[in-house]
Amino acid sequence: MRLILFFLAFGAGLYGVLTGSVLGLGLAALCTLLAVGARLPTRPEDDADRLTRLVTSIWTQPWVWVLALAMVGSGVAGVLAKAYPYGAASGVVWLASLGLVGLAAWLHDRGVPPLSTLPDTAPPWLRMDWALALALFVVALALRLYRLSDTLPAMHGDEGEMGMLALLALHGPASGVSPNRLPFFSTAFLDHPTLFHYFQAGALWLFGENLSGLRTLSALFGALCAPWAYALGRQGWGRAAGVAAGWLIAVSHLHIHYSRIALNNIETAWLAMVMVLFFFCAWATTPPRTGNGADAAAETGATAPLWPYVGAGLVMGLSQYFYYGSRLLPFIAAPLLLYLWRAGRIRLKHFALFVLATMVAVFPLALSYTENLPSLINRTRGVNVFTPAGLAHVVGPDAVWPRDLPLLVWAQVKANLDFLAGEGDHSSFYLADLPAFDAITLLLFWLGLGLTVARVRRFHESSLLVWLGLGVLLAGVVTVDPPYGPRLLVMIAAVFLIGGVTIQRAYDFVARYLPQPYRRRVWFAAIALAAGTLYLNSRTYFVTYAGQMPNLGPITMAHEMAAAGATHRVYLMGAPRMYTSLGVLRFVARDAAPQDLFHVDELAPLRQDNPNGLGLLVVAIPERAAELAVIEQRFPGGLRSERYDPLGRLLYVSYRVGRGGSGDIDSDHVE
Repeated sequence: MRLILFFLAFGAGLYGVLTGSVLGLGLAALCTLLAVGARLPTRPEDDADRLTRLVTSIWTQPWVWVLALAMVGSGVAGVLAKAYPYGAASGVVWLASLGLVGLAAWLHDRGVPPLSTLPDTAPPWLRMDWALALALFVVALALRLYRLSDTLPAMHGDEGEMGMLALLALHGPASGVSPNRLPFFSTAFLDHPTLFHYFQAGALWLFGENLSGLRTLSALFGALCAPWAYALGRQGWGRAAGVAAGWLIAVSHLHIHYSRIALNNIETAWLAMVMVLFFFCAWATTPPRTGNGADAAAETGATAPLWPYVGAGLVMGLSQYFYYGSRLLPFIAAPLLLYLWRAGRIRLKHFALFVLATMVAVFPLALSYTENLPSLINRTRGVNVFTPAGLAHVVGPDAVWPRDLPLLVWAQVKANLDFLAGEGDHSSFYLADLPAFDAITLLLFWLGLGLTVARVRRFHESSLLVWLGLGVLLAGVVTVDPPYGPRLLVMIAAVFLIGGVTIQRAYDFVARYLPQPYRRRVWFAAIALAAGTLYLNSRTYFVTYAGQMPNLGPITMAHEMAAAGATHRVYLMGAPRMYTSLGVLRFVARDAAPQDLFHVDELAPLRQDNPNGLGLLVVAIPERAAELAVIEQRFPGGLRSERYDPLGRLLYVSYRVGRGGSGDIDSDHVE
């Protein structure tokens, strides 16, 4: 334990020195104090002896040298990224270092004899398990690709901004976005790491350079969450829990929605599931440590594989290149590691490999943060609700800091609990009027929550509660404007897994106590529940939400601009609430090159400065429709169009004249 605390102290101290963080340096001092002053059980060997024996025994093994080479490679990648930010060498070296970490784990584990199934773990997978996981993936992918377009959901401005960076990653300076290539290890839009946009670039290359192609990447990762939920449920509780959790996440309208948006939220949610699954595998493959410490082989971890810990570390490090919610993963990992240590299932070597794998994955990005610390902390500061401004925003302008902090805490806790009791997503990405979870899922979750708390001493149940509790706290209670879907998405799988626990316990009861003739009726009930969740969620998303469809204006006008770009000069009268710099217009109508039009007198003489004889398209938001009438008088004979959403609300008005349309443009009409 002292060695673990010293590792933590070193990491916190290194972070504090590199970033100038007093908190990091203070944490280093605290960990050192605890390491020196902790009263630990007496063992035949102290930490120093054990460390000496471990070091002398492992440096003769090939996998250690491969791991050391991986660490050097990650450091070289970070230095190259700093010296040559627009070069590809840093990315190549970094990928090679990740591969070396995996190779080191393989070299170690190939000499580890296979373990028999340990108590409290699931048996090995069978063909049926693979078939069920594949079926869940197919269902989830079908629901995420069904009617996938730019308007279901309506394109968000953030998608456009990330889409432009994906084009830069794909084409480099030829994209026209920037004269330089996109760095691998840096930050860009809203301080998001840039590596994600190379994944998006791959999606554009595979599926087409449009929004649907960009969104297919999210659909694939969202669909992968279903088989991963099955694997988690299967490993922790049984096949029934896995099927139930996988099905609930596959048909969830909230999960479907965020799997159809070209942002980095759903990838982070999937990576959180992958990390927790690695910890489940660590529990299943690592035998408990002997109580007297006499078994030297067991003490050094020679009989336990490294791959679960290396995998968890790599995933936690890689997750930091995606959505900000990935910063929750270290907070989830810490108590799970502590539980494994308390249960005697983690060795010094395992913990060290977990830390080193994380460092290899995240080092180039961490080095980038040392030169631009605001990009690391700005978002955290911006969404922190426990400030005087946050208090006034939540409680009211008359709130007094810190006297009314209890009111703030209660309001935040209640808002996030309401999310788990039928409240909707209050972010700008979805509709607050739609309950985040259907009634069946909510019932299964709350029943399962009681079952989970009742067995909190078990590793798998405690993992779910840590995942859920820290997610609600750090992604909800301490942040502004809860419940905020993109942040809470990182813990949403825990909700469905807890619902799966309910199904597993019911299945176990039926299998044990219910006579055979009555079990067929139970199967009918289970099928009815599955059909009910599919119907409720499908109707919520593809009927109710599609019928209301907010934010249709920008994407609809973007398509009209794009269609007219080859034959018309395109102008937007959108001030003061919409400009051509909006990401939706930049991505979809990029070839049309629309221009902002603040006043009708700004229209240039089209004949003198229009050698190609292009027509004119002016798009105006409803507030400026009256000004469009002036343009109609100056350029008569054109075609005026009005666009409405499904609820009959006016989105915008457009006027098109010349070049293949009605009317003509000549110098008499131009001022």
